[in-house]
Amino acid sequence: MRELRGSGRWVNYGGDRLWPELYNYWRSIRRVNIPDPQIDGGGWELVERAPLALTIRSRVSESLGCRALRRIELVPGRPRLAVTNRLEQVEPTPFPVQLWPVTQIPPAEYYFFATAPARVPYRISSDEQGGITVLPEQLVYRAPRGTTTKLTGNGEWLAARFGELLLVQASRHAPGACYPEGGSQLLFTGPRYAELEFCGGLRHLKPGEAVENTVYWELVRLPRDAGETEAARVTRTTAHNLLQGKTQP
Repeated sequence: MRELRGSGRWVNYGGDRLWPELYNYWRSIRRVNIPDPQIDGGGWELVERAPLALTIRSRVSESLGCRALRRIELVPGRPRLAVTNRLEQVEPTPFPVQLWPVTQIPPAEYYFFATAPARVPYRISSDEQGGITVLPEQLVYRAPRGTTTKLTGNGEWLAARFGELLLVQASRHAPGACYPEGGSQLLFTGPRYAELEFCGGLRHLKPGEAVENTVYWELVRLPRDAGETEAARVTRTTAHNLLQGKTQP
């Protein structure tokens, strides 16, 4: 990700990234509709490296006065990792910050979206609503081709199926936090790519304060003949294990 300086344009290279603020702030703070150019568009410094982990650090945001750190750690012997995102306030700012990690992926066959008990299960905005199957603790979403969709909710995991492979992500939800997007997790689908997103609550930080969240990833190989219900069961079990730190399926 980088900004073409002075042009107000932003180049979307895809991949996994971290945004530190509300989407509505992009234009109101910087007068251009792009993410923070120091954190999303600037170079990051390697500050720690271990055999299975590394930590990188961004520059200080000119508009928010904070810097971001990301620790990426692999689990030995498993296709699993943990990405811990941290915002550290360096300078005073009148604006609240928000940890917003975004994983951009190719369009999937279908997606799994966790639902929270005793809450509105999801909110959808779409060019054309796709196929939704409601299951215990989650729903299955098939996005219509060529349309743009966003699902918002307050669950703790998201997943996408690509044939026999299942990409599962999980992150803790903090009930009662202020989630300006309407929930703590978002699924975006579009004609060219999809995004798995976990939003942290808004926080006003003083210099020296910090906020963190962690997103857990796992890649699972499904049985060749696994149907939608079986894939949903595997998703739920994998996500629960990720959140509880279990290393066995």
